[in-house]
Amino acid sequence: MRFTGSAKPHILRRILLPVAVFLVVIAFFYYAIDSVSRGTVDHQKEVLENAVFQDVVYCYSIEGAYPDTVEYLEKNYGLTYDHERFFVGYRLQGSNIMPDITIIDLKASGYSDIGGGDE
Repeated sequence: MRFTGSAKPHILRRILLPVAVFLVVIAFFYYAIDSVSRGTVDHQKEVLENAVFQDVVYCYSIEGAYPDTVEYLEKNYGLTYDHERFFVGYRLQGSNIMPDITIIDLKASGYSDIGGGDE
C-alpha cells in the first residue's frame, strides 16, 4: 500500500512551486526596473528645473531683463530638453520680476498632446 498513493501532491509540488517562485522573481524584477525608471525621470526633471532656473538668472545678469520665452533660452543660451517628455511652463511677470517656471512630465501626467508636438 505504500506505493499506491495519489501522485497529485507530488506533481503539484514539482510543478506549481517552481512556477510560483518564477512568478515572484519576475514580479520583483518588474518592480525594481519600474522603480529605477521612475527615479531616472525624476532626476531628469530636477536637472531640467535647475538648468532653466540657471539660464533665466544668467540671462538676467547679462541682459538686465528676464527672457520673454523658453524658446529665447533655447536659441541664445543653449537650453535643450526633451519636448515630448517635458512641458516647460514659463510665465513672465515683468522684465525685472522672476518668471513663474513650471515643469510637467507629460508622459507621467497623461498630457502628451500639450504643445502640439511640432517643434
